[in-house]
Formats: sequence, C-alpha cells, structure tokens
Amino acid sequence: MSSIKCPHCSLTNWSSDETCKRCKQPLHIRPQQQQPEPFTPAPQYQPQYQQSYSTAPVYQPQPYGYQSQQHLKTGLALASMILGIVSLPTSFFLLGLLLAPIGFVLGIVSVVKANKHPNVFGGKGFAIAGIATSAFTFFLIVPIIAAIAIPNLLAARRFANEASALKTLNTMYAAEVTYQATTGNGECGDINALVTSQLVPAEFAKLERNGYKFKIEMSDKLNCEVHAAPISTSTGVRSFMLSTYDDTLRAADKKGSFATYSDPPMPYDEPVFSEKSRRY
Repeated sequence: MSSIKCPHCSLTNWSSDETCKRCKQPLHIRPQQQQPEPFTPAPQYQPQYQQSYSTAPVYQPQPYGYQSQQHLKTGLALASMILGIVSLPTSFFLLGLLLAPIGFVLGIVSVVKANKHPNVFGGKGFAIAGIATSAFTFFLIVPIIAAIAIPNLLAARRFANEASALKTLNTMYAAEVTYQATTGNGECGDINALVTSQLVPAEFAKLERNGYKFKIEMSDKLNCEVHAAPISTSTGVRSFMLSTYDDTLRAADKKGSFATYSDPPMPYDEPVFSEKSRRY
C-alpha cells in the first residue's frame, strides 16, 4: 500500500486513511478551482501638458468692430456722475447750481453716444446716475433755495431803492433851499429851474430813478414840496415827502401814491436816512 505525508504535521500515513493519526487533520485536500483574475486595462499614457491644455480658454471669434469693456470710453459718464454728486453738497453755496446743469448735459450726451456706438462708448450706468443726481439738485434744491433767497433779494432791492430815493429827495430838497436863497429870490423853482441853475444833475430832469418817481410841488411861492413814490410794489413800499414849510420828512405806505402832510414823520434813527444827512 502507498503512503502519504500529512500536510499539517508531516507524519507518514497510509494513503487510504482519511485523517492524520497524529493531528487528526484531513490528509486529502481537494484543490480549489482557480478563478480567472479580472481584466484590468493598462493605464493609458497622458502627457504632462494635458491638464493645462484642457483648462485653456476656448477662443471664440468676435464680430467686426467689437471692443472689450475694459477699453470703452467712459470719460463723459464719469464726469457727469462726479459733477452730479458734487453739486448736492455745494448747492447751498450756489456752486452746485452751476455744476448741476453741466452734469445733466454731460450725462445725456454720454447716454446718447453709448446707445449709438455701444462698441466705443460705455459707462451708461454712470451717466444715468449723473443725470439723476444733477436733476435732483437742479429741480428740487433750486426751488427751495429760490423760495428762501428771492424774497430776501426783493426786500434788499426795495431797501436799496428807498435809500436811493431818499438820497435823491435830499439832494432835490437842498437844491430848492439853495435856489430860494439865491436865484429864486425866496420863490420855489421847478426841476428845470434847478437843472438850469446847475443845482442838480441833468439826469434828475427825468424825475425817475431806481424804481421811484419824483415830483416838485409849490403850495405857494414860498413853500416847496419834494415828493418820492415807488413806481410799483416790487421796487419800493413807502412814499416820502419833504417840505420847506416844516422841514419834516414824512413816510408812509401809500400804494404808489405821493405822501401828504397827514402822513407821520419819519424817525431820525432810520438806517436809510439819519438826522445828520438831513441837516444843511
């Protein structure tokens, strides 16, 4: 009979035995059926520049006349926006009233050029912002400033006209007093007589100066009255009167009519006509 060694403990046993006499392990081990290994394809060769090549931008042809956004002209649009923004805080110093129309016009011109030539001119958003801020300054701030400034300007103009009228009245009254004491031999003279005597300038013959009209009246040969009244309510408010009868300056709001003896005397502490300027 043939023998066989135990694959576990190397003891020689009869080939007819199923287990080893020493380790009791099976002597006959059936070989397992080998499974074919799965097919693994060989790695393909990849060049080193493949990654950079795959991420490179793809060239796309542009139409004729195309220009990049970075090269569009935006000077007018930026100037419009800057002028519009600057005009807001400077409007109260009257500088913004000059900058706002310029920014508004530049913004409109920039928008028109951007619409006609979009491949050359850009910055349409800047231009619209400049138009909006300039319009806000000009159409909102200007009426507010005008509502505050115009009444003050008109009041200052009326005050200046009253001061000029009193100065002219004072000159004409002084000329009447001088004329009575010299050429007139105690009698009053009209405006032509005063101009001929070179006691008043020739332009006084018009009897209108700086929004006021003037008049010389003679209640009698010895009493002369010099009057001044505003031509309209926008040029002045009060009417004035000086007479050689009482040497008193009278002033009142006569709605454009001349003052009379019934009107109250004007105080000497008036800023436009002090006591010092009334004495000769």
